[in-house]
Amino acid sequence: MTDRQSKPVKVPAIVNALYTEHYVVMRQFTLKRVHASDIADDVLQELFVKMVARGKFDDIDDVKSYLYRIILNLINDHHRHHIRQDKTASQLEITEDMMTVPGLNPENAAANHQQLEVFSKALAELPDNCREILVMSRFEGLTHPQIANKLNISKSWVEKNIMKALKLCRQKMEGNN
Repeated sequence: MTDRQSKPVKVPAIVNALYTEHYVVMRQFTLKRVHASDIADDVLQELFVKMVARGKFDDIDDVKSYLYRIILNLINDHHRHHIRQDKTASQLEITEDMMTVPGLNPENAAANHQQLEVFSKALAELPDNCREILVMSRFEGLTHPQIANKLNISKSWVEKNIMKALKLCRQKMEGNN
């Protein structure tokens, strides 16, 4: 197995000259806006990569302004990225309060488990069409018109079967209490 080594990139002389000439001022400019030296260094490194990729600057009237515009765009990109990350992290944050169910103790858990078993049995005993419509409505979240279209039946038939299924399930559940 051979080691993969990256080939050194030939930096155009103009890029080297521009970067060397403006580095200190560009770093101060960047640092003033991001308030963190590691972020400023990342932005300037990305600027350098973009400069190397471009290679020539003959077609740009004011190269210095162009470089500062790139820096501002990179700073904006950095902020947008972190806003997205922060938003995602806050959406995923789970607190201990979210993990506990009020009033849930071993006795309640056992009762809930028993109720779930009774409901499952009641659901299994429903006529096929009632069960299918109830599952589509309550568990899959489909609307009555969506169910009607999917099963090629009328909306009123969907409603009647849901009512019938709920009534039968309720009777089974009450019969076991």
